[in-house]
Amino acid sequence: SKRKERIATWRERLSSLSWMMRSLNENIARRANREDECTGRFWEGRFRCQPLLDEAALLACMAYVDLNPIRAGASNRLAGRFTSVGKRLKTPSDVPQGLVPALDQVSPRSQRTTMPVGLEEYRELLEWTRDRVRGKKSRAPAILTHAGINADAWSDAMRFSGLRWVTVLGSENALEELAEARGRAWIRGKSQARRLIRK
Repeated sequence: SKRKERIATWRERLSSLSWMMRSLNENIARRANREDECTGRFWEGRFRCQPLLDEAALLACMAYVDLNPIRAGASNRLAGRFTSVGKRLKTPSDVPQGLVPALDQVSPRSQRTTMPVGLEEYRELLEWTRDRVRGKKSRAPAILTHAGINADAWSDAMRFSGLRWVTVLGSENALEELAEARGRAWIRGKSQARRLIRK
């Protein structure tokens, strides 16, 4: 029946990342083009998925995304007008539904798994990274040591397009395990992984 066909179509679309991104891109592009009185795509390239194989990789990706407005020159401060991390830092008790909170936002009774980093530690990491990318020298935050991350390699990765061309992010061991699971001899990004994550 037509209803069954329609339901099958909805299910296929709801499980498709490509469909979601197409719907999102089209709406944003139309609005931006109206405002700027121009035509064309809003984003330069197609979206990509990059597997994050361990907590150090997740931390690197979070920081890289949160620092995008500063790297692009849209803001000078973490809590600036065009930064999404600013809202989280201003209202640490207000955790959006569905997101796993940082350690210092979890109730002692909570059984939820969290990343081994608190909000203040994360703020310190972002501020240190922002300053380091701008050329200021200071002692690396303890979270980098705890996560097994090389501070110099971290700074390089956070500059401009340092993580843009990485297809998989994680430790060298994690990349080797993934390559074996996929039946491949190697996975691109091993040399960067070896330099960035010391595990």
